[in-house]
Amino acid sequence: MKPKIPLSRKQFLQGMAAAAGGLTLASLNRALGQVNNSVYLPLVIKPVQPTATNTPIPVPTLPPGSARVVHIRSESATNWSGQTAYWDYANQAKITEMVNTGMLTLTNTSTIADAWRAILPNYQAGQKIAIKVSFNNSESCSNNTAIDGIAEPINAIVAGLEAMGVAKSNIFVYDASRAIPPRFSGILVSGVNLRDNGSCHTPSGSSNHAINFLNGGVTDELVAATLYDANYLINVPIMKPHPIAGVSLGYKNHFGTIDNPGGLHGWIAPSTSASYNPLVDFFRDAHIGGKTVVTIGDGIFAARGFNTPPQNWDTFGNKLPHSLFFSKDPVAVDCVMHDFVNREGEDSQWFTVPTGSNR
Repeated sequence: MKPKIPLSRKQFLQGMAAAAGGLTLASLNRALGQVNNSVYLPLVIKPVQPTATNTPIPVPTLPPGSARVVHIRSESATNWSGQTAYWDYANQAKITEMVNTGMLTLTNTSTIADAWRAILPNYQAGQKIAIKVSFNNSESCSNNTAIDGIAEPINAIVAGLEAMGVAKSNIFVYDASRAIPPRFSGILVSGVNLRDNGSCHTPSGSSNHAINFLNGGVTDELVAATLYDANYLINVPIMKPHPIAGVSLGYKNHFGTIDNPGGLHGWIAPSTSASYNPLVDFFRDAHIGGKTVVTIGDGIFAARGFNTPPQNWDTFGNKLPHSLFFSKDPVAVDCVMHDFVNREGEDSQWFTVPTGSNR
């Protein structure tokens, strides 16, 4: 008998995608109405070599509260069917349910207020919370059709923070290097602060704090004043590929946190260096990694191409991903989203994720 080789996480994803529309990698799965809830314990290993036995490797059991990444999916998250103004077709009530379910599962709590208290156990009234959104394709105040952040997940986050006692006036939604257009600001709940590059809203500005890059060849970059002045950070990247980095997820979302990200592009390509990437230094910084309390990956529309309008994904049964990803571990959540982007790229002519993009 031939020895059985344990499936890699990618192989497991492919198999489950074929069997169930690509919904799970998980060891825990339950349904709440039309919301699918999955918990991942990411494991990145080298290919397993055949052994002399065919004894199966036991699947680890996750004790309560140990989830590394929670994946919530609902096909009711939008009613989009190809319309250009895709942002008008998101379902706020369903996305709020998804955010709340994800937070309750991640924190193993019973109320949304307690879930956010578990994320922010040391929060004091009056402290500021920054929420980093992604608007890489937005160069002006005019709405465009390429994938960028949508307001519905942010509205749900704000409601959860309010439930634990955070005033809207102490919440700052920002992308320091891009414009945040009306299609987002017009849907965003009123009362929170919006900061962009100054094109449409109050500029986020630059602090005097420079990131310390361990590679002396990388130019210093200043952290946005909005984040510098905040006490906590919630990172909300989009799940998408990138022509240079391979993927653009939670780490690269902070190109919108520094004053001049253009000079770093040459360093983030997988072919540049096998041992150094400046994105790692982002999360070594006290104002980025030190303040990040949770990452919520936006895969509602996601992006099948880098700067394209929404497209259905093969991995999700020729439908939108309709997904949100939650984790207190920024590496784990990027790892899971990377696998979905990589899986889609294997069968797509839109993009190819280069080897090493998950280093």
